[in-house]
Amino acid sequence: MSRWAQALAATFCLLGSLVAAIAGAAQVPAFDLDRDGILNVVALPELLSRREVRPHLGSGLTTSFIVEIEARDTRGHKVRGAGRIDVRYELWDEVFLVRVFSMGRGQRLGPARSFEELQAAWQQLRLPIAAVRSLDRKAGPWKVEVTLSVVPFSQSEQRDAQRWFNDSIAVRPPSPPGPDGGSVTGEPGGVLDLFLGTSIQRRSLVRYDWTVEFKPEAGR
Repeated sequence: MSRWAQALAATFCLLGSLVAAIAGAAQVPAFDLDRDGILNVVALPELLSRREVRPHLGSGLTTSFIVEIEARDTRGHKVRGAGRIDVRYELWDEVFLVRVFSMGRGQRLGPARSFEELQAAWQQLRLPIAAVRSLDRKAGPWKVEVTLSVVPFSQSEQRDAQRWFNDSIAVRPPSPPGPDGGSVTGEPGGVLDLFLGTSIQRRSLVRYDWTVEFKPEAGR
């Protein structure tokens, strides 16, 4: 193959990768509306394999995916809703455990015995997100603003870690005084303890935002 042909092939390969990347980035959540006036998330973009998310899923701690929406019809009426998907890798059994919470209900999925099974479960999720009976179905399309926050550390694990940390502080002997009479920085009971104590919090690892048009008369 000539150098020109090789360069052309490489260009097409690069363009193909770019198109695929743009297509992946263009993914947005999808919804449907059931007979009871409940708006359901029926498809979420594939986020699990992204480099800012994937390493946390195998840590043995819970990674929470917080989905929040605000749906608004063209008359200005709006409704908010939220749901949570918890994913934890059980190190002993080597499976992913998935729990879904929304509209006051919880559901267990899985277990997923591989990352591929976890991805399949993610793609099949159906998440009731909000009761939208107050919105006018004829005043469409509705504008749905979606936020998905990835939070690597569950509230219960946070409380356990904080309790363990507080207990460990309680049994420690006082720090030796520094040259100025204060605690030595970095020693038990000093600035390091203060830093660790205030760092055991739920912080969003990354956040994704989308704006979706939903046609309630079509159900999609």
